Amino acid sequence: MEQYNVTGMSCAACSARVEKAVSKVPGVASCSVSLLTNSMGVEGTASSAEIIKAVQDAGYGASPKRAGAAAASSTSADLDALADHETPKLKRRLIASLGFLLVLMYFSMGHMMWGWPLPRWFDGNHIAMGLVQLLLAGIVMVINQKFFINGFKGLLHGSPNMDTLVAMGSMASFVWSTYALFAMTRAQMDGNSELVMHYMMEFYFESAAMILTLITVALTLLVCYFIAYGLTMYKFKLQGFLFFLVIATMCVPFEILMLPLYNEVTSLGIINTRAGVILPGLCGASTIFFFKQYMQSLPKELLDAGRIDGCTEYGISVKIMMPITKPAFASMAILCAMGSWNNMLWPMLVFRDTSKFTLQIGLNTLLTPYGNNYNLLIAGSMFGILPILIIYLIFQRYLIDGMTSGAVKG
Repeated sequence: MEQYNVTGMSCAACSARVEKAVSKVPGVASCSVSLLTNSMGVEGTASSAEIIKAVQDAGYGASPKRAGAAAASSTSADLDALADHETPKLKRRLIASLGFLLVLMYFSMGHMMWGWPLPRWFDGNHIAMGLVQLLLAGIVMVINQKFFINGFKGLLHGSPNMDTLVAMGSMASFVWSTYALFAMTRAQMDGNSELVMHYMMEFYFESAAMILTLITVALTLLVCYFIAYGLTMYKFKLQGFLFFLVIATMCVPFEILMLPLYNEVTSLGIINTRAGVILPGLCGASTIFFFKQYMQSLPKELLDAGRIDGCTEYGISVKIMMPITKPAFASMAILCAMGSWNNMLWPMLVFRDTSKFTLQIGLNTLLTPYGNNYNLLIAGSMFGILPILIIYLIFQRYLIDGMTSGAVKG
């Protein structure tokens, strides 16, 4: 079997496209593409040039791997081909990107939205703040330049993929923010302070629109995981009754709970805040039920092994059991993100300031008794689909595994 390195693949659809293109080459008996190792094995009489050309026509890159001279070297090459070389690179890119992104979020959201302190020379110097954000965003984009190279290469070859979607969205945000920076500079030179503040709020170097969804998803998954962990891994009195109460809440419509929740949020003084939107929905019964069913298929001997090794109960749940439930986390991340992102009724009741409205509430304001702005409504709906689509493409390889692993015991 001839081994090839394949570049430009980012999702299961990409590997399927490559496999389909190579299988059509005359002389190819079988073709196997590995998305994890970005490699491909081909059996048959087709030449390497024909196979590489078929991959390139599909919008990706390919190059043959060096074959060993002896059986031992050939086996070593096969083992090396199966090794995961991409995950360490992704981890390094993630850590580097996260470091610069946290600084960027401090400038863009921490200071502008929550009043976090900045060095004195930034006081009133909006252009400097914009340049810093531009620089930090540019560094993050350079670190993740692979998205742009593979994405636009696939677009030029007529075969867009997930990298294309990420690259176009990121580039559109960066270009618009750069334009806003230059326009703000011109407004400041003209002495128009009102226009300067307008353009200052037009910076989209960070993904501010996703902050509410990301916080909700992260906290929901953690809270529901620990509740399900306690209900599954430990035996105590009224365990079954407590789980029954959790399931029973799924039978109560949200419209019945809406007024009591609103009174509670008002009494706690968190009305018109993001906490008022996030906290009431942290313990989702369906999420707890899914985690519990998934954990029931895991061997409880792992807990005993952890205790023998001296691990604490918290350490067992976080260091041993949580990594095993990664597919469940991925599946629930997609479903929780979709529910949080599309939620309109509860945020509309809690938020009073228009500056805090979510995208769904903003789209609803376009429908008025005096006329409907359908062109903006359709365009906004398309942008509303993109975040969920991106999340699904990222976690799609775990989705089926997470949905089926807890379904069958044994």
